[in-house]
Amino acid sequence: MRKLLLALLAACPVWAQVAKKQLTEADYSLWHTLEQEQLSGDGNWVSYSFTYASGKDTLFVKHTQKAKAYTFAGGTDGRFAADNHFVYRGGDGAVVVVNLKTGTSIKHPNIGNYKLALHGGLLVLHENSGTVAGDLLVVTMDGKVLKRIPRTTLFLVSPVGDQVLCDYDGQLLLLDLNHLDHPILIESKPQQYHSAVWQSNGASMAYLTNGTDAYVGFYQLAEKKRFIFDKKQFVDFPKDGELYNASVTELSISDDGQRVFFGVKPKQVAVNNGGVQVWNTADKLPFPRKLAINGWNDRAKLAVWQPITQQFRMVTSVNFPYQELLPGQQLALVYDPMAHEPQFDYDAPVDFYLQDVVTGEQRLVL
Repeated sequence: MRKLLLALLAACPVWAQVAKKQLTEADYSLWHTLEQEQLSGDGNWVSYSFTYASGKDTLFVKHTQKAKAYTFAGGTDGRFAADNHFVYRGGDGAVVVVNLKTGTSIKHPNIGNYKLALHGGLLVLHENSGTVAGDLLVVTMDGKVLKRIPRTTLFLVSPVGDQVLCDYDGQLLLLDLNHLDHPILIESKPQQYHSAVWQSNGASMAYLTNGTDAYVGFYQLAEKKRFIFDKKQFVDFPKDGELYNASVTELSISDDGQRVFFGVKPKQVAVNNGGVQVWNTADKLPFPRKLAINGWNDRAKLAVWQPITQQFRMVTSVNFPYQELLPGQQLALVYDPMAHEPQFDYDAPVDFYLQDVVTGEQRLVL
């Protein structure tokens, strides 16, 4: 034991002689964060990235069992595809497909948005054309173009990955990726499309058009049946209301495919009060906040439409302007965050009501 202690003491001066490297300003750019990305379906490959403050990030793909790795400087948005392929966005914006077995790669330049489809076996690419509309390409992993749809502004791959909804010169098409030669024409009259959404299981889709005569469409794949929401058919549709897609009232379909949700907002009317401000001590809010909220009249409200039964109602209102749809989209929590103003806390207490979105029945739950 004594000999071991002497040996350790004798080694201490050697440790002390190791000089620590001084950190300089030139070293600051070396600091980075390691971000875990994805694991391939078979578990053989893992991707991760180094992110730097300079933005000069690096994407890595490494084999989990072998000493094989790939480095993609400036690479982002990496995704594992079928048959040991890896797809990522290059530093120049191009979409690159790498065969992880052979190391060969195929580059698709000038691509805007892209999606993997058909269980990772196909790529759906939207080309940049300098305008909103560009060509939509369905491409194999080895670069073979199976389908080209010109002048496309919108495309959406189904949750299952075997269908693509897209427009062509304003017409709305449905592409079955297993049978590309037989697209289904959903909308033959040219329209401008604002947004579209799939049902969670891919059994139906809904879309919203642009313009003064905007409408919501709903299409069932198995039945091959289309429904159109016409606000003029419903007397309880808000007067001077317009279809409006916002983050608080996004276009969506219930999980069972029976209900379509979308936003409604009144037309904006410029108000000129001559610069006069009336501050009232009885008001719930100070004048600037009161003016911004405008009694919740200007806030987009959520509506629900049942295409099959052709029923419609508003889920939210000026009395209950906020909502949160619960799983299943049969019930919603609705509330007014300003109901108990004024008070001295930063946030006022809130009463939450549980509402049946179809019948409108409500009860206070919290």
